Amino acid sequence: MSSEVTFDEEDSIMPQRAQVQVKQSAFAKLVIKMGLAKDAKQAQYVLLGIALLGFAITLFNIYAFLIPHH
Repeated sequence: MSSEVTFDEEDSIMPQRAQVQVKQSAFAKLVIKMGLAKDAKQAQYVLLGIALLGFAITLFNIYAFLIPHH
């Protein structure tokens, strides 16, 4: 039985990258639509900044109103 088997080593050693499409969140689309960012990456930074600002405001409110001062 003589069957010939061939392998294309370049394809098996270094597979090609798959095309990956990243979905934008609704918030990222809103930030872009409002003109606060030009692309999805900038929109993510804007959203991160908004989240950090909200966290800082929350900590301030906890400190200012819930912790008794002498």
